[in-house]
Amino acid sequence: MDFKCDSNTPVILDCGANVGISVLRAKQLFPAAKIMAFEPDPKVYACLEKNLKTNGISDVDLVQKAVWINNDGVNFGSEGADGGSVYYAENKNIVPSVRLKDVLSKIGHVDLLKIDIEGAETDVLIDCKDELKKVKNLFVEYHSMTSQPQRLHELLQVLSSNSFRYYIHSIGTIHKKPFVEIEPGTMDIQLDIHAIR
Repeated sequence: MDFKCDSNTPVILDCGANVGISVLRAKQLFPAAKIMAFEPDPKVYACLEKNLKTNGISDVDLVQKAVWINNDGVNFGSEGADGGSVYYAENKNIVPSVRLKDVLSKIGHVDLLKIDIEGAETDVLIDCKDELKKVKNLFVEYHSMTSQPQRLHELLQVLSSNSFRYYIHSIGTIHKKPFVEIEPGTMDIQLDIHAIR
């Protein structure tokens, strides 16, 4: 997720910060970057805090909330490892949430918006589509769960309507025989989408 910036203090929103690898990389490139990092899973959040502290980073605004379409809390399933989702069926608990649209409405501009929120990305981007004009670079990890409708076309429409050019790279399992290989209850598409204004 390296990017170019004219400023030494780019504004970065990391939605789904996980254990902090992207935050550490951003701080390596731009030590004075203004970063807000969101991670709802308590165990993963603790690891994120530890990783930043171990690397001497204390100026990141860490938010232990799920990025979502409201501030009311959301039923969140933890997979017990390094991920979780509002769409996971197991280990569900209500966690605090933050509406990304509200966060963006209070910020003048965003140099990089990273969204890796395990299936909730389309809902969130549709909800904040009117605020995306403030974003220069947008990274989205798109997840298509077989238990949910495919919504890639909706996500790409939001990007197009906000004058982004996008570049798509398939990650995860590549199904060479999708008629026989895709199992119910799994993820059938996982994509990295880099959107550039």
